[in-house]
Amino acid sequence: FKGASQILNKNIIKGFLEMNGINPECAVFIPASIHEALIVINESVEDMTEMVTEANRVLNPEEALADKAYKLAL
Repeated sequence: FKGASQILNKNIIKGFLEMNGINPECAVFIPASIHEALIVINESVEDMTEMVTEANRVLNPEEALADKAYKLAL
């Protein structure tokens, strides 16, 4: 499995958030590349989407995912 594919595994995401005391309502998911994903706390989806779009400009197009950040529905 590639790193970012773990967004599909709700048990892993829930476990990570619980283990780190993070309220799921505050988490924004960023599919950084096919190799990794980030979860940021208390940031706006709009601001993070802008950051992802900028970052993807320097990635190999085959490794970039969406130009968008997401709120997780757990």
